[in-house]
Amino acid sequence: MKQKAIFPYRFTYTPLIDGYSKKGDLEESLNYFKEMKADAISLNVVTYNSLIDGFSKKGALKESLKYFEEMKANGIPPNEVTYNSLIDGYSKLGDLEESLKYFNEMKQKGISPDEVTYSSLIDGCSKMGNLQKSLKYFKEMKQKGISPDKVTYIKKEI
Repeated sequence: MKQKAIFPYRFTYTPLIDGYSKKGDLEESLNYFKEMKADAISLNVVTYNSLIDGFSKKGALKESLKYFEEMKANGIPPNEVTYNSLIDGYSKLGDLEESLKYFNEMKQKGISPDEVTYSSLIDGCSKMGNLQKSLKYFKEMKQKGISPDKVTYIKKEI
């Protein structure tokens, strides 16, 4: 883009970072992220969430946490998408303790869990064979008025 005298800005970079992250091409996502920083383009929660989610889906939680901490250090508060990415990533790795750590942190920060949060926890508990906890979170979800979707039911069955 720059070679054609088109100078990108945040609303150009963030969809590129998100798209490459969703595709699993985290190297390219990072290239755009670094370019964005080098050009002193302000980063926001959506930009960071794109990287955090991409690394979490790949099981690279160490990298996810690196950008999670950087985001907070830069004064950008995490939101439910940020926490859901971490909770889901740790649940998929079978690290229920870390999933619950971020679940509790999320609630302490006043961020309400949603169906994605609960579905990830239910999945993590089920994968670890902890069906009691899985059922606990399923009931808690319903008590909070959060309607389970078909993904929740599928994860509950696993």
